[in-house]
Amino acid sequence: MAFNEKKEGTHGVPVSPNAERSVSTADAVTTKVFKTAYLAGELEFEDIDDYVDFWNKHDEDPRTLREFLGLNEEEEDAWISIGDDALLELLEKQKK
Repeated sequence: MAFNEKKEGTHGVPVSPNAERSVSTADAVTTKVFKTAYLAGELEFEDIDDYVDFWNKHDEDPRTLREFLGLNEEEEDAWISIGDDALLELLEKQKK
């Protein structure tokens, strides 16, 4: 199974110490792709886990995980091959 295919099972749901932040993250997941919200300063990088969890639980969305997160191929490749730090570095270069 490819990384960006939907699969059974999910990551554990992260527990946010800030309930207010969890609400805004939940709202963002349903209204904006992760990359757009992150670059706008609306989310922390760690909120990507909430997006992945949401994507895993909602099979009706036909997008790949890359599309759902709003990543380009270079960002996806770095994230898969190297890890979170590589993706974070690429996104930080794009912040305004």
